[in-house]
Amino acid sequence: MSTYFISIQATHQHAQLALFQDTTCLEVFHDKDRKASSHLINHINALLGNHGITKKDLAFIAADKGPGAFTSLRVTIALLNGIGYTRTTPLIGVDGLAALACQMADSAGQHMPALQSFYSAPLLNAYNGDVYYGLYRVDAHVSFETALTSFLRTSATEVADRSPEAQQQVLPNGCLASTAAIALLKETIQDQPVVINGNGLELHQELIASTFGTQLIVPAEVYQTASAVTIGRLAYQQFLADSTPCYQLEPQYLKSQYFTIKQPPLSNAQ
Repeated sequence: MSTYFISIQATHQHAQLALFQDTTCLEVFHDKDRKASSHLINHINALLGNHGITKKDLAFIAADKGPGAFTSLRVTIALLNGIGYTRTTPLIGVDGLAALACQMADSAGQHMPALQSFYSAPLLNAYNGDVYYGLYRVDAHVSFETALTSFLRTSATEVADRSPEAQQQVLPNGCLASTAAIALLKETIQDQPVVINGNGLELHQELIASTFGTQLIVPAEVYQTASAVTIGRLAYQQFLADSTPCYQLEPQYLKSQYFTIKQPPLSNAQ
């Protein structure tokens, strides 16, 4: 029996949806409207209609659960939790940094086959000079699906127990000022090759280039975030590992939301 599902990547600039049948991506839809996340229900219905599929046929709907821009992340998660409230379509949340790391590793492995191992460091804009970061060690000979499965098993508390042959999450996901995050990455990987990608790369390109020099692997393509296709592939591996239905997603913020709250101006003392 086929497993149909939809995966979603929605940011404050665009939305991308992918419809899958097992590991086969049937269609990708891209909406570049800045309000695209508010149109997700219509896009889901259109994708299903194009292939004669109904919501009842879906094994689950997957989405990037963050980190990312607060507003678009909340809109997407709230919308999907509304669907989950009906308890008809299960939901799967995918770690956006792990997904981007997988996507980067796949691209680097294809374009630089001579590399035996390297580090994959996703960087996403956290605003106000901060970045969300992660760090993974990648073996180039490991297949993409194996990498996905390995990334699923990793957590910050398990680093010391992992085989050096496995895909490894070397640092826990975090959020720091860009200079501190890049210094931490450099201190951790020393002189080993590293590929860095994500919308944080363009913002801090000069700092990254000067810090890593020739050990920096120039990506074949600059990714703003992980694609809906990568989100879908990772979600499918999660589904195979544990198909217990979940109907509510929790966003991964990694950063306090209080900086977005505008404080009232101080009144002048009388």
